[in-house]
Amino acid sequence: RNIWNKVVEFITFGLFSAEKTDVEIEASDAVSPVTIEYYKDTDPGDVRLTEEELNEEQFTVYDSESEEPQISIDEGEKAVIYLKITDAAGNYTYISSDGYIVDKTASEITLTPSDENGFAGEMEKEGQIYRIYGEAPDENSGKDVVPVEIKITEDAESCSGIKSIEYWVENNDKETQRATLYAFDYVRDPGDGTEEDGTRINSNNGTLKITDWNSETQTNFERDISEGSHPSWEELEKEWTGTVEIDKTLNNSSKVALHVKTVDNAGNENESVLMLDIDITDPTFDITFDNNNSRESEYTEENGEISTYFDAGRTAILVITERTDHFNGDAATAGIVIKAVDARGNDVSDADGDGVPDAYVISDWTTEDNEENPDAAPHTAPIEFSADANYTWLIDYTDEAGNNTDTQNPDDLENKVS
Repeated sequence: RNIWNKVVEFITFGLFSAEKTDVEIEASDAVSPVTIEYYKDTDPGDVRLTEEELNEEQFTVYDSESEEPQISIDEGEKAVIYLKITDAAGNYTYISSDGYIVDKTASEITLTPSDENGFAGEMEKEGQIYRIYGEAPDENSGKDVVPVEIKITEDAESCSGIKSIEYWVENNDKETQRATLYAFDYVRDPGDGTEEDGTRINSNNGTLKITDWNSETQTNFERDISEGSHPSWEELEKEWTGTVEIDKTLNNSSKVALHVKTVDNAGNENESVLMLDIDITDPTFDITFDNNNSRESEYTEENGEISTYFDAGRTAILVITERTDHFNGDAATAGIVIKAVDARGNDVSDADGDGVPDAYVISDWTTEDNEENPDAAPHTAPIEFSADANYTWLIDYTDEAGNNTDTQNPDDLENKVS
């Protein structure tokens, strides 16, 4: 319970509610009965109204016998209540309340993730949109993090101000990062007085401490704005902007959630979630053959190399190890570049010219999920070499997160059938 017995000099705001609030008035005089009148100022400035200004306002008589509330501060209002107390001799005095705000609307949260730092696009999974991030170029100084700008806004006309902002990151529902970004800690002085029934009478003073997050240095700092008073309208935080950085190493998985929660001084809460898919693991490949019965040619200055020959067709088993969410079979097949030439150096890859290779066949991919380590899921495709030819080939595959195998042409991929 708060009690006012004078006109405050400056308009401050230390009372907040998310619901319509009724105001009760009690007044007495040691000698004569008094008349109570009230005026609700719903557009208070920084400084109280002067006595001359109050004399010009239209006050309403307060009926202390009425059981119905006569003064209410409605949703979306900020107000100061002025009272005019007049005794039987015509003497009067003005009293004003602290500023009161009724705010039912939670702060708005806007999350803007970076379009750089390895951003590879978006993917819908289980009805949610995920932003995909892979490895970023080495020259990108922030390549190991995903920056996300956070903007918190309040209705500037009647807001109670931002009280707290916090964020946390979850990797597969396990928390990996957390920090308080902003805290507006206004504590009213509990005071020493009590009513006869034991009800605590709060002092109309308090202490305000603000903790803010410096996005440039990524460190917290505190400052005491006001002690022994209420926060002013200017001190109520109506907009806050900062940037958090999601650590890719701590959150290298297909299910990463950034949570941002804000609470205003009236107790309204809001939470926003941004879903991310972070993959900084390059795909790798392995090859085995079913026919390893070969003989090597002799080195001559004419051919300049030692070649390996096989007297029968061969089938290669190509395994790409890669996170299933980001594997693209069509892209993997397109990344296998095979060239078959005859002894005269003529390209015989597509002998009949119909656009379909005749010398080899790349079969469809099969996938085996790895629940313990999703990045180690094997994707397998047999490649059959059947025509008489000298084969050279390479593999160059980029996954859905933009990670690449790097163009590779291992020595053991040489396959010459005669």
